[in-house]
Amino acid sequence: MQAGDKPELLPPRIGPSFPASLEGTPNEIHLVVRDSGIGFNPRLAMNNGHGLGLISMRERMKLVDGRLSINSGPEHGTTIQACVPFGTKSCSGTDNLKAGKYLRSSA
Repeated sequence: MQAGDKPELLPPRIGPSFPASLEGTPNEIHLVVRDSGIGFNPRLAMNNGHGLGLISMRERMKLVDGRLSINSGPEHGTTIQACVPFGTKSCSGTDNLKAGKYLRSSA
């Protein structure tokens, strides 16, 4: 990062490790990927055109009635969770984009 760069506009950087887990139940499958990078603002990335990969993930999850959750904050890395239901069942919860302290209006 250079002087004047805005961290919320930069793509996420993957730290030294990024654990991932893939688990299934009879009704759904869950994927969780974490990194220890600098974090980013998911809402801002998706709204300003820099988050094409995030937008694509969200659209693909909608195609399979899945759920996508992205939680990221400054210097706290990023966690992406995806849930895909089997058959007519649906994943619990709703899509969620959390931006740590990047969003002052978050509840």
